[in-house]
Amino acid sequence: MNIQLAQIPDEELKQAQDRKNQVDNSVKLVFNIFRRNWPLVFLFMLLGGTIGWFSRTTVPYVGQFEILVEPANSSGSSDPAELLTQGR
Repeated sequence: MNIQLAQIPDEELKQAQDRKNQVDNSVKLVFNIFRRNWPLVFLFMLLGGTIGWFSRTTVPYVGQFEILVEPANSSGSSDPAELLTQGR
């Protein structure tokens, strides 16, 4: 039983090898950029993590105030002179 293997032309082999080398070079390029700039990458990661951490926490104090617009006594009178005499 003779089985003949398909012959791949040399040009296609060279093109496949060139594509593989190009991908390998691209990966190496990315890792080289990261290796040279790791302090900057680490700084941005730390900054992003810090912003994310503090943006998810709630504010412990919220300042509020209310203005009293109702009468100060139960009779419903808001005459200042009457209010002064009631205190005595």
